[in-house]
Amino acid sequence: MPGSIPECQEAGARPGSTPGSPVRSVSPLYRIVLSLVVASGLILLIFGAYEAVERLWLGHLEHETLRLIHRMRGIVTALVVGVTVGWAVIRTSPALLTATALEENGSPEAVREGRIRLYAHWFIAMRWIAVLVAAILAFLGVRVFELLPGEAWWPLVATVGVLAGCNVFYTVRIRYPGQARSLVVIQVYGDLAIFTVLLVLSGGVGNPLATFMLFQVIIGGILLSQVECYRIAAAGAIMYAGLAIGTWSGVLPHYPLRLAPNSGGVQAAMDLPYVSAAIGLHTAVLFLAAYFVNTLSERLRRNERRLSALADRAVADRLLLEQALQTTCTGLRVLSPELVPIWANDRWKGWFGESATECWIFPEFRGKICPAEKCLDKGELDFHEIERPGPDSPAEAAGKQVFQITSAPIHDGRGRVTQVVQLAHDITEQKEAHVRMLRAGQMAAVGELAGQVAHEVNNPIAIISAKANLLLKNHRGELSDKVSGELSKIVDCSDRVARIAQGLLSYSRPSPTTRTEIDLRLPIRKSISMIEHRARNRNIAIADRLPDEPVPVTANTAEMEQVFLNLLINAVQAMSDGGRLTVSLQGAAGGNGVEDGVLAVAVDDTGPGIPAGMRERVFEPFYTTKQEQHGTGLGLSICQGLLRSHGGGIQILDAPGGGARFLVCLPRPASAPEQAAVRSVAS
Repeated sequence: MPGSIPECQEAGARPGSTPGSPVRSVSPLYRIVLSLVVASGLILLIFGAYEAVERLWLGHLEHETLRLIHRMRGIVTALVVGVTVGWAVIRTSPALLTATALEENGSPEAVREGRIRLYAHWFIAMRWIAVLVAAILAFLGVRVFELLPGEAWWPLVATVGVLAGCNVFYTVRIRYPGQARSLVVIQVYGDLAIFTVLLVLSGGVGNPLATFMLFQVIIGGILLSQVECYRIAAAGAIMYAGLAIGTWSGVLPHYPLRLAPNSGGVQAAMDLPYVSAAIGLHTAVLFLAAYFVNTLSERLRRNERRLSALADRAVADRLLLEQALQTTCTGLRVLSPELVPIWANDRWKGWFGESATECWIFPEFRGKICPAEKCLDKGELDFHEIERPGPDSPAEAAGKQVFQITSAPIHDGRGRVTQVVQLAHDITEQKEAHVRMLRAGQMAAVGELAGQVAHEVNNPIAIISAKANLLLKNHRGELSDKVSGELSKIVDCSDRVARIAQGLLSYSRPSPTTRTEIDLRLPIRKSISMIEHRARNRNIAIADRLPDEPVPVTANTAEMEQVFLNLLINAVQAMSDGGRLTVSLQGAAGGNGVEDGVLAVAVDDTGPGIPAGMRERVFEPFYTTKQEQHGTGLGLSICQGLLRSHGGGIQILDAPGGGARFLVCLPRPASAPEQAAVRSVAS
């Protein structure tokens, strides 16, 4: 979790480690034991090797020469131990400028806290090196080169021990949350105090290492505020001034450093002009360092804020682009010059799979020139269409999904094609709409032709019917019974053909849009009468279960006839081996899912029914389950459109006893009296 202690302790990578590799958490005790083991091993190795060399080859040298070699041995041993132990400590400590995991997904406060915590860990590790360096310098300065008097040895050892003890305290304290910033402040001021004591014990103002106070000022400028940085500079100046004045006045003991001027630096430490100049120079250096560090840190922070704002904006723009592509149902991927996908959005992966990492994901182009390769070579747009099986397609039953793939080149500043971007659009619906438009045009032509044919047939049929009626009326006595019967059949057939022709004419012409209050039973029963002959020929029994009372509804009579005629014809065609066709009025009291204020007429058949997965698709234009030349797929679509224009609708249910039930729903007129009881045959 962002901001937790383990992440802050282990987020930084060790120097030389690979990015993203985990960092092993190293405890302070482990560092101390490791340092002691490494130091002891190196000392034993160097001293043992020197003893062997001295016994074999250096025994004939003079005492002064051996003493000089012994000093060189001590110096080399101290340097090797210091460098090796320092390297070991650095290898087991977090890096200074390595970003933490919080940099990527944490809040600004959490990022700042995590960064300070990381730096605190780094400075703790560096302080262990400082402890070793101080111990080595004390040993070299007192025991080897005698740059300091012998009585300074144990105070120096004690001070270095205090520094190590403080570092142990810091290491334990940093594990508590919310302590990083305050602990850095304590470290800075504590280090200033300990360093001042070390200066007192190693020459005072005459020690050239006094400028190391600048490191504390730099630390404060990097990690803390500007005010805190100037406070650290002021504290360092005050401590240095106290050291100089205390040494000059004799309040503090003075351990002269023999590298200082005037015979060990005693006279320099007691010279007031020298002390005053040292204090002034040291104070000026500290405050100038604070000024420059604060200036640079503020610029870095400002640049960091700008970069963070730019990064946030880039992320927001990328998310917006991805959402836009996702919303517009557009798949996108980018290919490198080697035609290896660099990036693909979720829509592309959803269409073509997570493993679509090759240019040759389209089987249509295997063994041919890949469209992306063609675009890369010619630097021109390329368009092509492919068909893929996919569940997102509206034509799920057909199992095909049509995509248009657009390949476009991406040029660099010199006009060279460096990448290829591919856009995928699902054009399945457009393809189906185009097919529907062509089919609608064909049906419009057929409808116009049917109207013309009906008009041409109507006149001869009318003449035939009129002549036959005249023969029956004027010459019945002269005709035999057989001839009279045949003439009657001619009249009946002529009238039937005339009705069919008139129906075709009515169907091909726009029906009037006026709607009045009608008795719904009339268009239903008229439609029943039109299919009775066909139903009888197929051994289908028709049950009219409409009520005896009028069923008032505001509708267009011709459109209602068209709706119920389509439904009845479909029901008859569904029962090829005979059956029963029932028309009934349903109501809310019947428990059929009909709401109050809705009038519902059920058309039930005993055919095979309609599967649940196809019930939504049967209302699509030109979709039909009938054999070729037995349907256009427009009937139910037209019925649904007509009923919706009346404020109603149509549902497909399972009929009681098997088969299909088409439930035609229409709103009851406001002036219609409530039915006392509506008979229901659903049960």
